[in-house]
Amino acid sequence: MSDQLLDDIIGGVHDDGLDAINEAVKERRAVLNRRMAANLSVGTSVRFTREASPKYLQGALATVMVAAKSGGKSVTISLDEDVGRFNAGRSIRCPVSIIEEVPS
Repeated sequence: MSDQLLDDIIGGVHDDGLDAINEAVKERRAVLNRRMAANLSVGTSVRFTREASPKYLQGALATVMVAAKSGGKSVTISLDEDVGRFNAGRSIRCPVSIIEEVPS
């Protein structure tokens, strides 16, 4: 990412376009989430990101049990270990926006 772009936004250079920038970011995230959902198949290892709530799920590892339907925004996963109130092996339906694939 361009440090100059970030500096310009923080410095107020793009104040008139902040709403448009925000909308473009939302649209881009939606595209990336759909792409990731399409690539997550049964058996894929995933990790909860810092967007996950409750916070104790952040960093927890899981395995995809049910892949997203075409155009879907969520998958069903199974935790690899007990985490907080969630037991290992328990099926959890979650949005793809709060998980990331773990490189094999």
